[in-house]
Amino acid sequence: MLITFSQVNSAALDVQSDLYKSGFWYEDTRLNQANVFWTAFPFRETVGVFYHDTRWLDDIAGFKQGHIYIPSITLSKLIPPRARISLRDVIRHEYGHAFAHYYPELIVRNKEFTRVFSGHYYADHANKIYDGSCYVSEYAQTCPMEDFAETFMMYTRRHGKPLKNMNVRLEEKWSFVKALEGRV
Repeated sequence: MLITFSQVNSAALDVQSDLYKSGFWYEDTRLNQANVFWTAFPFRETVGVFYHDTRWLDDIAGFKQGHIYIPSITLSKLIPPRARISLRDVIRHEYGHAFAHYYPELIVRNKEFTRVFSGHYYADHANKIYDGSCYVSEYAQTCPMEDFAETFMMYTRRHGKPLKNMNVRLEEKWSFVKALEGRV
């Protein structure tokens, strides 16, 4: 699938508007430091990447930590279950990672985050017991980092309006994201 520069810019502006409506985007927010870039380099099986850190090869390719990159060519839209995700949702998701990067005191170093999302932000383990009703997507169950980014994506897409029939675990995650609104 081909993604154009114009599509990335349009989607990024729409997402920034959603972040504003959800209470995460304003003049002094640290999220302003996370730029969204369109790149000619395709990534493994993803439509977008946020770099918390870069390796030497990333540096040579021009990628910098703290930014979001959307490739011009991607095959991942053809691979279920991510096939139904929109470019705007990808950027919302990556802004979730940016939030954790620019506000580590609220996410990475937060014991409440570890409790609510069943692990430290950078833990690379999948939840041992998958209960789909506790996650906003199948991808969210892969690790706490992705669980947060997917929950953040859904929260900002819906401007904080709760999902229907949320169980206690999902309500906790939703409430955690909601509580971040006034703290940034």
